[in-house]
Amino acid sequence: MKKTTTIHLAGILFNIEEDAYEKLSQYLKSIEAYFAQNTGKNEIMEDIESRIAEILSEKLNANKQVIIMSDVDEVISIMGSAEHFNDSEQKQTNTNAYYTTTKRFYRNPDDKIIGGVCGGIAAYFDIDPLWIRLAWAVAFFIFGSGFLFYLLLWIIIPEAKTPSQKLEMRGEKINISNISKGISDDFKQFTQKTSREFSNVSANKFIAFFQNLFQYILDFIYGVGKWFLKTISIFLVLIFVFIILVLLSSLFSENYISINSRSYDFSSTLSDFFANPFEYTAFKLSILFLIGIPVIMLVSGLIKFIFNIKKSLKYLGIVALILWLAGWGLLIISVIPLTENFSEKTYSKSQITQYVLPNRTIFIKMKEIEEDNEDDGFQIKVFNKIFYSENNKEKNLGFPSVVIKKSKGDSLRINVINSAVAESKKQARQLAQNIKYDLDIKDSIIELSPQYIIPKEDKFHFQKTKVVIEIPQNRYVYFSKNMKYYLDDAENNIDADEYDMVGKKWLMGIDHLQCMEQCDDISNIKSHKKHKEWEEEEE
Repeated sequence: MKKTTTIHLAGILFNIEEDAYEKLSQYLKSIEAYFAQNTGKNEIMEDIESRIAEILSEKLNANKQVIIMSDVDEVISIMGSAEHFNDSEQKQTNTNAYYTTTKRFYRNPDDKIIGGVCGGIAAYFDIDPLWIRLAWAVAFFIFGSGFLFYLLLWIIIPEAKTPSQKLEMRGEKINISNISKGISDDFKQFTQKTSREFSNVSANKFIAFFQNLFQYILDFIYGVGKWFLKTISIFLVLIFVFIILVLLSSLFSENYISINSRSYDFSSTLSDFFANPFEYTAFKLSILFLIGIPVIMLVSGLIKFIFNIKKSLKYLGIVALILWLAGWGLLIISVIPLTENFSEKTYSKSQITQYVLPNRTIFIKMKEIEEDNEDDGFQIKVFNKIFYSENNKEKNLGFPSVVIKKSKGDSLRINVINSAVAESKKQARQLAQNIKYDLDIKDSIIELSPQYIIPKEDKFHFQKTKVVIEIPQNRYVYFSKNMKYYLDDAENNIDADEYDMVGKKWLMGIDHLQCMEQCDDISNIKSHKKHKEWEEEEE
């Protein structure tokens, strides 16, 4: 095994074999000696070392942590040596001939009027910056968004400060010859600019004042804008980290899901949807990957922006893509069996018929929910309405819906219709028959239970209870106020909503209920709601 040593190159720590280090050291010394008389020697060496460090970093991975001789040889072939070029041109080696540099967006400080954005875009696409500036002027004066978009790009796009960055901006090879040429051109431009300014001091003094003032204002806006974006980025990182923690915690805890509509309400554990723990775990992992992976990538990008980190983790994007696609695979694996488990629906029906009412007025009310005690088990209640309850033997998944119809005869009829969805009609029928629902009829008072019960061992299969009450003609009906959340369908002559019908008296007519009291109040409420809906649609 060869001996290794540790070196610092452009601020990066490398482990390198001693023979490779000797060759690299001699190479850097020869370059330094070649540029010894150059005015920008230090800047040239910093840029060269930075480029070498970038190339060597690409050679390292999880299985390789040491720089070897072949890596140094490749660096020399890419960068070129001092002996292979003169001040004006360099003879490229065969290896260097196929090495290309990827273009990157930078603001061009050598061709700027304000911030160098247009110059940078022109350099990237290799076009005349005049056309870019004209397009920006049109956007500014016609569309009104050009100025804000320019400021945004000024904040996001970095400035090409070093010769290497300027070469990347134009897509040129980053080697010793081009770096040296770039620095020489920078010094030449600086000399020419200084000469022009000194020769026209009096003529340009007035213009220079306003140029500098405008530049200071834009620099201030740039600084404030960048600080603002970083502050927003920090808040976004905290929010995204919270989302990731929630997703991770969901893997190790029970999850609840609620479905709420006018005709159906329930709350249940998410695991009740799945036939076995494997499908449930696969579903939770799929959600973690499909949501968590994009969030993690956003957090990574925001952290790089906040701390000005330029180096990217190798293979992070590939690993993230693989995990995200795996999430889709897990979702398909878990959802396909789920759809099969809910493919058939059937009903179980019980009926109370020919019940003779002793009074002309029928009172329909919902039983009051008793206060909880320690033996009741777990419950979820909203507005005094049970969404979910569970004890050692049974559980409640929702509450019944109540439908009012006209009876075909002179007697009261009540139909309790239980339904369920399962893989087969036989299984669905059995699940529907397992539903328990209680109601009491005493004199002319119908007292309904606010919940239906299923055995604890039954999984969720969209179990539902509907109570259909058929009222004889010319009978009065009074709905108690606690029926507000349970009354689902009660056709009437003024088209009143069900929750506006409670606490009032109605008469069963030939086809539907007839309003007997406070009818004008209900109509006004209905008219006001329609007027509000029209206003919202117009907006």
